[in-house]
Amino acid sequence: MTIMQDENYVYKIYEIRQSYRKTRTERFKVNSPDAAVGFLREEIGHRDREVAYVMGMNTKNEVTVCFEVSVGSVNATVVQPREVFKPLILNSCTGFIFAHNHPSGSAENSQEDVEMSERLEAAGHLLNIQLLDSIIVTDEEHLSMKQNGII
Repeated sequence: MTIMQDENYVYKIYEIRQSYRKTRTERFKVNSPDAAVGFLREEIGHRDREVAYVMGMNTKNEVTVCFEVSVGSVNATVVQPREVFKPLILNSCTGFIFAHNHPSGSAENSQEDVEMSERLEAAGHLLNIQLLDSIIVTDEEHLSMKQNGII
């Protein structure tokens, strides 16, 4: 591998960072789960397959990056922590909200939902990027796992 190839690789990562990044005027502050739910419902609440989504924030809890992590089937999606944290690291996020939808219409959490949230929380702790909440959204319901003491 030559230096030129390495430089191109770094440049491509920079391009990814810019395509995800929200500008100052596009940022909004998240002070509570309810502040994020409207946005999340619009993004993924209506989808017919499970979608995992992340909102990355700066130290002021302003959303600086939003991205879809994975799209699964009607009742499951696979989330790899490295796919969650790569854009968060590239965008200098200090916190994040992990969210996914339940196409069934029920916002009740499963054991798998809790385990995934706990894995992301532990990985975030190592990287000093705090999991602020894990939210399940549907067209009409939502569940904040932090607010309900689940995680």
